[in-house]
Amino acid sequence: MVALTPELLDTIKANWLPGEAADNGWDDSKITDNWSGSVVTLVRSYWYDRVQQTAGYLDVPDPGGTLPVTQIHRQAKEMLDYWDAWIFKFGVNVMPSRSVTFGKIRRRYQNNNPYPVPLAPNSFGPYKYS
Repeated sequence: MVALTPELLDTIKANWLPGEAADNGWDDSKITDNWSGSVVTLVRSYWYDRVQQTAGYLDVPDPGGTLPVTQIHRQAKEMLDYWDAWIFKFGVNVMPSRSVTFGKIRRRYQNNNPYPVPLAPNSFGPYKYS
């Protein structure tokens, strides 16, 4: 079982819980109370709790936002399904990675004959430049 250190708590809040988690009741003490030794089960617990909070929403506009309230519930349910699938596939002891890599884009073919640059506006093409 992994101990919940202040550094791990900050990492969880920064990378795995949404920014409004504290507004939904998931402050440091709630995260500590729900800590079971796995980041995955903690994040899943957050989304399970969020689904339960939003289950009774009606399809009315969000008073301060632009999304219908049922869309908030649907998105919370989709995140819960994602973490359930993660647990099913990898288990609870695998730390999810948050790395993003970008590959180098290369041309498939060498560009030996680039398009000519006109010496004067009317040098190439049928169009008249003014």
